Amino acid sequence: MFTVVMKERGYTYQEAADYIGEEHQRLIAQMVDASANMPSFGTKADDSVQKYVYSMEQGVVGNVIWCLETPRYFGVWNEPLQRDRRVKLWDVVE
Repeated sequence: MFTVVMKERGYTYQEAADYIGEEHQRLIAQMVDASANMPSFGTKADDSVQKYVYSMEQGVVGNVIWCLETPRYFGVWNEPLQRDRRVKLWDVVE
């Protein structure tokens, strides 16, 4: 994602990180707002729609938790990351 944003927008690594973080926050806020303002589809369908939306929300949460807990992305540094919520990036040549 960083490479695409840097190339398409001409951003530095830090600018790309900031943009991706802001975009993620915007999309999460949009999802929360859409969930809170869900129209009714009728009594029969509303329960199923609510369960589906809840499952989608839990999918997002589960993905974040999995990424923080698995050594796949952060190796042995995943415990400090879970505690501090900070990722130390390697030096990047721009």
